[in-house]
Amino acid sequence: MTIGIGLVGCGRWGLNYLRAFSELDGCRVVAACDVSPDRLREAERRAPGVRTSRELGELLAAPDLDAALEWGRKLTRATTLPTEVRPFQGEAEN
Repeated sequence: MTIGIGLVGCGRWGLNYLRAFSELDGCRVVAACDVSPDRLREAERRAPGVRTSRELGELLAAPDLDAALEWGRKLTRATTLPTEVRPFQGEAEN
C-alpha cells in the first residue's frame, strides 16, 4: 500500500519534506501547494509528476491524497518544529 502525501508550503522545509517522503517506501508525494509559482516549479523539478496548485482546496480534493503535511509561513514564525502528518478526512474547507 502506498500513502499519497500532499505538501502545503514548498519553501525550504517543504522541499526537504518532499525529498524525505519521496525516499520513503510506501509514500508518494502526489500534490503540493504554495502561493509562489517559483516554489511550485521547483517542487515539479524535484518530483516530476507531482501535481501543483496555488489553491489549497485543489490539493485537498485530490482523490489519491491520504495525508497532508502543512508547513506554512505562520507556523515557521511560531515554532521551529514541523506540524504533524494528519490523516485527511472529510471535505475541504474554503
